[in-house]
Amino acid sequence: MNRTLLRLCQTSLLVVFAYALVYSRELPKVVAAVDTTCDSDLDQADTIYQLTGNTVGNCIITANNVTIDGQGLYSVSGDVLGLGNTPGAAGFDLSLMNITVTGDVNSRGADNNVADSPGGAGGDISITNATIEGRVFAWGGAVNSPGTGDGGAAGDVTIDNSIVLEYVSSSGGYSRGIAVRGGAAGDITITDSEIGEDLGIDGYAVDNRGGGSVAATSGHGADAGVTTIIDSVIHRAVFNFGGNARGGGFIAGNSGEIIINRSSIGTTDLYGAGTDFFSIFSQEGFGHSGATAGGPGQITITDSSIESNILAVDEIITIIDNPPTLTVTPLEIDLDFNDTFDNDFGTVSASDIKDGNLTSSIVASGTVSALAGIYEIEYSVTDLGTTLLLNSVSTSTASSTVTATRTVTRLEPQSSSSGTSASGRAKKLKEQGKTEEAVALEERFDIVSAPTPTPAPVSFSTTLDKLRSELKDIIQTYKDLTGIDLTPVPLPVRDLTIDDTGSDVKALQQLLINLSYGIPAGATGTFGTQTETALASYQRAHNITPALGYFGSKTRAEMKSVGQRVWW
Repeated sequence: MNRTLLRLCQTSLLVVFAYALVYSRELPKVVAAVDTTCDSDLDQADTIYQLTGNTVGNCIITANNVTIDGQGLYSVSGDVLGLGNTPGAAGFDLSLMNITVTGDVNSRGADNNVADSPGGAGGDISITNATIEGRVFAWGGAVNSPGTGDGGAAGDVTIDNSIVLEYVSSSGGYSRGIAVRGGAAGDITITDSEIGEDLGIDGYAVDNRGGGSVAATSGHGADAGVTTIIDSVIHRAVFNFGGNARGGGFIAGNSGEIIINRSSIGTTDLYGAGTDFFSIFSQEGFGHSGATAGGPGQITITDSSIESNILAVDEIITIIDNPPTLTVTPLEIDLDFNDTFDNDFGTVSASDIKDGNLTSSIVASGTVSALAGIYEIEYSVTDLGTTLLLNSVSTSTASSTVTATRTVTRLEPQSSSSGTSASGRAKKLKEQGKTEEAVALEERFDIVSAPTPTPAPVSFSTTLDKLRSELKDIIQTYKDLTGIDLTPVPLPVRDLTIDDTGSDVKALQQLLINLSYGIPAGATGTFGTQTETALASYQRAHNITPALGYFGSKTRAEMKSVGQRVWW
């Protein structure tokens, strides 16, 4: 095989390989939905199972990335379980959509009682357009034996446009080993959902905590995760704890981050005594037996209502209350002379993300007289700000006020159908650059616009004189700023050398100075050695030979050529 043919074959194979690589990565694998009633385990990974009827009993998941779709028609009267099924095994990632589940949704990693073996990690849970009447938890498995086994990490939980009646929890597993670490908490994200409506359940509605060490001697605690709540209603409290540590040299887990945006958080009686109610409880892990406590987390609350106390002694807390929205439409109104006006003309409304409809709180100031003229009405509205009970101390943000101004023009009474006052209004609009509004007003009153006068032509000599005057001012300003005189000067007509004097020598010196060929004594009118040196430098720069500092026909011709560009 010759070399050209071999290279052609190699290139073709590379193209085919690149095509397969790119398209095999970019095109998703299409998997047909599988019908089920959960009468057997759902054991096909990366598969969507479609319920074809109501299921009585549990749905058991034994493979990763399984989705159960109730199609908005069917329910599971039992639990959905994706549990780790051998000691220390991880729970399975699962998704639910368009479904009602009367029991729990659980992807917990399996506990481990084998020495020196870790707990199983919890599987991730995703729930969309669903109602879960029990609990949702993705816990990491615990370690109940001595040795070096770490607790299992929790899975992440994502809930969108759904209802969970009891609670949502993502907590790392604890460990009873020696010199071990509890499992890290997962992240919880709740959007457009309602959690914890079953008020008969005590405690939290959302729980995120790192696993701790419960060994007799030593172990680290794990960090809590991130809890994000957006556009949701949480009926009971939100927990966020770092795991505890035990023993000198060991460190407890940090508390995590809580982000609450455009949501409301209910309350929980902490000890059941009817006296210690709270809505958010966030705390780093404790250090026991010489261990170091964990670090603080962050809480950010934006445009949200928090019903009772926030227990967060060390946390970094940010409270944001955005200003309300004020709508005034239209902002400009033209009234005929006899038209009536009220402040609610058109659309005037206000709302606040947290405070709701504030239209009734709008204050209007200013009046529109029965006389012709231009009037301004200012509308303003103030929200309530945010008041929270932080560690039993009332904390408030300042209220926010927004304003909008409406301009009302009452036209003068019309003396004829031509609308003389409207004509004046149209003229004013044109002066303001509002041509479209002016044209609409003219059409309304059948106004014929006066033609724009054509300016008289300006003669060339007048324009030239104006330019000369402006140029003179520019040259003088430049001289004042730099000390350099750019006033055009004539070229000498005679040859010049050492000891020559006169106005033409002075002109030559000024030209050299203007071109930055320095003559320390200045333009004196006497051709001396300084002038000779400066002229010789000019000649060398412009390839004039011999460059001896003598002004003759060659230098005059070069300066004349350059002068047409430099000295106009």
